[in-house]
Amino acid sequence: MASQYETAVTTVFGYLVPLLLLWGVWQLAQILFGHLGSSSRSQKKAQDFDANANGGGIAAPRGPAARVNPSTESEDWLGFFSCCTCGRPEEPAVESDGTEGGVIELKYGLPRSKLYSTSFAPVNEDLDALLRSVLRGAPTTSTRRALLELRHLAEDLPASGWVQPRDPRVLLRFLLARNCNVQQALDMIQSTIEWRSQNSAADVLPRWDKVPFEAADRYWKCQGVMGFDFDGDPVIWERVGASHVPTLTQTSDEYVARHTIYSSECLMAYLECLRQQRRKEGKHDGFHFTLVLDLAGLNLSHLDRRGLALFKLVTRIQADRYPEILKRIIAVRAPWVFPAVWRIVRTFLDKGTADKVQIVRGDETEQTILKYIPHETVPKALGGTKSSGDDDYCSDVIAPGGPIPQWVLRRFMM
Repeated sequence: MASQYETAVTTVFGYLVPLLLLWGVWQLAQILFGHLGSSSRSQKKAQDFDANANGGGIAAPRGPAARVNPSTESEDWLGFFSCCTCGRPEEPAVESDGTEGGVIELKYGLPRSKLYSTSFAPVNEDLDALLRSVLRGAPTTSTRRALLELRHLAEDLPASGWVQPRDPRVLLRFLLARNCNVQQALDMIQSTIEWRSQNSAADVLPRWDKVPFEAADRYWKCQGVMGFDFDGDPVIWERVGASHVPTLTQTSDEYVARHTIYSSECLMAYLECLRQQRRKEGKHDGFHFTLVLDLAGLNLSHLDRRGLALFKLVTRIQADRYPEILKRIIAVRAPWVFPAVWRIVRTFLDKGTADKVQIVRGDETEQTILKYIPHETVPKALGGTKSSGDDDYCSDVIAPGGPIPQWVLRRFMM
């Protein structure tokens, strides 16, 4: 009997070990070739991306027949080895007439109706008070001089939504993004206004159909605006590891770009509403966000080359068209695969953004977060006291993630 058992075990391992070795070689090839970008399709996507980043409009979708998803085969492999990649089974393709699980109404800090009706106009703020609030003890004289010069040069540019060329707070974002180089900041404002015109960015909140973006609320991005740090600036909580890469990589580039614009416009509307409220209180804070990145759940699927390409697309839109909205980035609960992901992702970021990232050791998660954010604002899952009933991660505000339902993908995201 023992001999039969040993024979069975030997047979199983005889099949399993070569398969695991084959998967390891395939995964390494995915990482290497995905990062180097060897296919002609990747080169074409890079050209399309460069056109968008430099002011070009978002290309119209070609339709399902013309779109080839390079991650299709990888999804099958990742599903087979889900025990190794911490993958989750996809949900059945169940049709629905509404948003699965409902819209997360406060995902962007305020009710959607409030955000969608936000109006933008130049505000003549006290420059010295604004600079003291934003620069936090750094010298302000040279920045103030550069800001005044930029305001003079940009005063005749047309406005577009939150990009108000006569508003010192808006000008300061572009100035800081270009290290106080006035001409570079002016060029960035001009190219952003042109890009916004080509992509109808000023119409996103008041006129775009928001259903395609609200339908993805629970699944992507896995984030929510909740509470304030000790400086009075709002906090974004993002559960990076909760995103389900195999379904996310089925989305089209156009949808990802448009969703990024939508979510960024919601965040800018929130900051504007916050400014209006704080001005009534005689305050000038709320210029930017603290971002807490929870990396728990990150796995090998997050190295998928299609997923990394989409992340790069999102990152460039945010950095080039929505500058200086992040004050600091606190990355916590990083798993073993994070160094490999970070080595690639870091190349997508501007140096200024990369320098804002604090990668926290696992045993220092609670201590580090509470250094910047009061405990009553921090979810229980991360060491604070904030919860929503029995939910320690406040999923009524912070999107929980998970596989995107097939009906949502087919109807809105492909």
